[in-house]
Amino acid sequence: MKNVLIVGQGTEIAKLFELLMQQRDRQFVSARNLEQCLDLAARTQPTLIIFDSEIADAKACCETLAALKEKPMTNRIPVFLINAPERTNSEANALKALTEGALTEPFNPAEIKKIAEKYLS
Repeated sequence: MKNVLIVGQGTEIAKLFELLMQQRDRQFVSARNLEQCLDLAARTQPTLIIFDSEIADAKACCETLAALKEKPMTNRIPVFLINAPERTNSEANALKALTEGALTEPFNPAEIKKIAEKYLS
């Protein structure tokens, strides 16, 4: 079974990604805040993390992503950023550097499916 951790406050985004990535061998877990993200990532060892950068300010998101990359139990889990800031400031660049890729709204279903194939196959 492949677990996907979806981190974000909006249930609509979680449902969209679940719908587009759904298959028999996949289970979805949601974290509604950054503490839950770290806890669930360590406990469930997901195959992929979908991380909504709008869950908190850029600094808190960067700290959480850095913590995931520092811990031996979670440092190999690919993280895909959604709602990535389009600004070119240092925090936006840091967010993108801590992840394997990024998507912004409106989401393209074909891109989401491509991510699922790449990281969950």
